[in-house]
Amino acid sequence: QVAAAIRDDLHELTRKRRELVGQAVDLENTYAGTLGDLELSFHRYRSVISEYRQFISERLLWIPSRNPFSVFIGDALPTQLAEVFVVERWVQVLRQLPQELVAQPVNILLLLVVLVLIFGSSWLRARLIETGREVGYVRSELYSNTILALLLSLVLSLRWPLLMWIIARLFEGLEVEAELAAALHKALSRGAMYFWGLEFLRILLWPKGLFEAHFRWPQKRTAAIRRRVLRLEQTFLPAAVLVVFSLHLYPAEVGGPLAAVAVIMVLLSIAYFFHRMPHFIQGKMAMVLTDSSKMRSTALARFLRELLVWVPLATIVGVLFGYIYTAMEFSLLLIKSIVLFCVILLFYELGLRWLRMTRRRMVVKVRQEAARVSADDEAE
Repeated sequence: QVAAAIRDDLHELTRKRRELVGQAVDLENTYAGTLGDLELSFHRYRSVISEYRQFISERLLWIPSRNPFSVFIGDALPTQLAEVFVVERWVQVLRQLPQELVAQPVNILLLLVVLVLIFGSSWLRARLIETGREVGYVRSELYSNTILALLLSLVLSLRWPLLMWIIARLFEGLEVEAELAAALHKALSRGAMYFWGLEFLRILLWPKGLFEAHFRWPQKRTAAIRRRVLRLEQTFLPAAVLVVFSLHLYPAEVGGPLAAVAVIMVLLSIAYFFHRMPHFIQGKMAMVLTDSSKMRSTALARFLRELLVWVPLATIVGVLFGYIYTAMEFSLLLIKSIVLFCVILLFYELGLRWLRMTRRRMVVKVRQEAARVSADDEAE
């Protein structure tokens, strides 16, 4: 009887356990379905937000963000500077960084990668120079060395931008002074991207680097372009970081007067870069953009250069009249245009390098065949 009672109790417990497991499975299925619906709603929400943002952007483009010349009238700019650069706010944010670094082991690993890149930069640069020693020797030069030089330049350009991006990650999600930390995170993250692009371009122009050794650009002209890129890096990067920082800290005011001043600095930097750009790049622009007559291609390149100088200056006038959002959009388009041209020029030079190598090898092969035929004729 005792065994029968225990058996009945076990059957009852098993039945209840089965019911509980079934309820848990049903709850899990319901939870998974709810998560799926939530994810679908989230994607729809993002799509609507993106469309609405585009709708607003198209209509805000010609609406002034501020009154004309209000940037330099009154005490709006000093007031914003006094509000932003409060020492106590920045100290509170910076004090949290060591804790964030310890809490995120990934950042420590990334810092180790940065240290390896910094201390190994001499070896990487030596390898970069070594890839160009066989250029011009038909029998020994390899196109793979050009690709290796491109990859080495890419790796060398990652050192300081990667460090900047790691610092930006530390500001993400801070609870104390969250608005300031979020603005710093966005500004440094975007600045790291711009920094990497400029560093990559500057390293491509290094002495005995990819452009000079492999693409056979003249040394003096390469040095002149490298100086212009370095000056662009020194003037454009801080201004761009300040624009993004102000815009995220004061979104309702489109960054306020501080963002307006930073946008003017960005536009002046771009205009100065294209104004002092060597005519050698103007010739490259003509070669890339058109295959028509030399006079027509040169005129087109000169027109584009003058346009890239005067458009930023005209946009500065728009900033003074209060069209700050419009100026930001135009600045972003100019930056995208610069990036697009650099990418096109890089692929153009890579293709030209391949064609030159192939042509020289074909010429050598034809001469060898001609010499062999001549030797056979003399032997007969």
